[in-house]
Amino acid sequence: MSQFYQTTPGGAPMVPINFEIDVNDPTIPAAPASAGTVNAVANNLRVAGGNGIQTFKTSTAGDLVIGFIEGSGTTVGAVTASVQLQIPLNAVETYQVLVAGIADNNAGIGAYGSVVAKNIAATASIVGTATLSVHKDASLNNGNITLGVSGDNLVVTVKGVAGRTINWVVVFPGIAGAS
Repeated sequence: MSQFYQTTPGGAPMVPINFEIDVNDPTIPAAPASAGTVNAVANNLRVAGGNGIQTFKTSTAGDLVIGFIEGSGTTVGAVTASVQLQIPLNAVETYQVLVAGIADNNAGIGAYGSVVAKNIAATASIVGTATLSVHKDASLNNGNITLGVSGDNLVVTVKGVAGRTINWVVVFPGIAGAS
């Protein structure tokens, strides 16, 4: 099982913030780079973070696209809130979507799924059917999480519950795209 980040005992994820690239290095590393480094060798890009970020690309065509995008907010009552992610122009992208919410009564609601979306001529659309599995405690049964598009954006919409304050986080931990 791979993971995008791992929480440290202090609660904050540890991710590398400084990178170095030596495009003239003639050696090919036998294993991923040391934690917190980036190695670009013979069209291989190896990235390693202190807590499990490991990404590499082995072809010469196209661009490596890595994404970790997060949005958060609060709903008070049965209102909606949205997180929008702009889809690159004239591109098709596959997104992983994770959503978590905790209410003032300690009840939980969340979802995970994936969606393929495209933006052709500044108009976004979902390709096929998005998959989104929503789970919630009984007291949040009227809450909901949906995926859609607006303009050139992918939109995650969360719906709160009457009489409850819910703190939400929406994360797109993995993005792969073609243009």
